[in-house]
Amino acid sequence: MFARLEEIQQNEFIKAAIDHVGAGVVITDPEQDDNPLIYCNQGFEELTGYKAEEVLGRNCRLLQGEETDPKHVDHVREGLANRKPVKVEMKNYRKDGTVFWNDCLAIIYQRSNGYLHQLFLSSIISLFSLLSGRLMMKGSSRCLKRSAIMSKRRKKSI
Repeated sequence: MFARLEEIQQNEFIKAAIDHVGAGVVITDPEQDDNPLIYCNQGFEELTGYKAEEVLGRNCRLLQGEETDPKHVDHVREGLANRKPVKVEMKNYRKDGTVFWNDCLAIIYQRSNGYLHQLFLSSIISLFSLLSGRLMMKGSSRCLKRSAIMSKRRKKSI
């Protein structure tokens, strides 16, 4: 009896921690047809606009839309099929149809009884992160172009 009480308290503590982690967390059951969501935290609800009762029993595909890159989805599927953690940035959709960039970490967890669960941690990628990444890419591109020009000039002078 005492061990069961400890287990319940531990589960409540873990749930409270997950609810306040600052990221969307979902757990799916790959052993059921269509790999449905069996848990989502408050962060997921805030990130996507969906309430738990709207998504439990459904597949994560509900977040995909027209601009979701199928290559990213395939990358997640392949990683999970090979039981390897996968990190991907992909366009997803909120309940209201607005797009957000999802920084998603997908891992597979096997319990001691052999039962599998998939865990997805999601956080929104800020506009600042996207813009700074694009600026860095543009800066790198400019540096490469300048290097090529300088290299051509050196060859001409030799």
